[in-house]
Amino acid sequence: MNLKERYKTRGKRRIIKFFAFYLFFAFLLIVYSSYSRYTIIEEGTPKAYIASWKVEINNQDITDKQTLTNVIELVPDSTIQTTTDNKLAPGKSGHFDLIINPEGTEVAVEYNINFDTTNLPTGIELTRYEIVEDNTSENLINSNIVGQINLTNREQALSENDKKTIRVYWEWKEDTVDIPTEGTNYNISVTINLQQKI
Repeated sequence: MNLKERYKTRGKRRIIKFFAFYLFFAFLLIVYSSYSRYTIIEEGTPKAYIASWKVEINNQDITDKQTLTNVIELVPDSTIQTTTDNKLAPGKSGHFDLIINPEGTEVAVEYNINFDTTNLPTGIELTRYEIVEDNTSENLINSNIVGQINLTNREQALSENDKKTIRVYWEWKEDTVDIPTEGTNYNISVTINLQQKI
């Protein structure tokens, strides 16, 4: 092997050694950065955004409650004149309103409304309900109403314009066997469960 070939061989070896050292160093950097990613603990102050939650039902603030139980006295609509005004009897009907006002709430609201009619005489039925603001009406099934109030803009809180007036209609069938006594009031128990919609 002559001198020229020896220099070529040494040059190739040097290049191979350089690349081997470079690859080894790059491998060590990758391993170190991967390891440190799982072992370094950064200190700092955690930040969490908590949405405002404020709901009123029939002007009663229930912000600190999740469930409201209330008693509503049934009063007939005055347009039906079969008996004395404001007295219940077979043949009369009426309605009552539940107003859910989520003004200032920054999340969507889900509601579940249940009616306990066990104390009412046979013949009084909750027939249907309507959402006044949406101009929608549905038959009342299983004495239960489920719905939600959604955010129209995620950047803004709900306003009074987002309130829901749930109007519930009742009727006392004329063919009932129950005869009301003078001065008897009839109440219905309403349970409203509210939660934030995620």
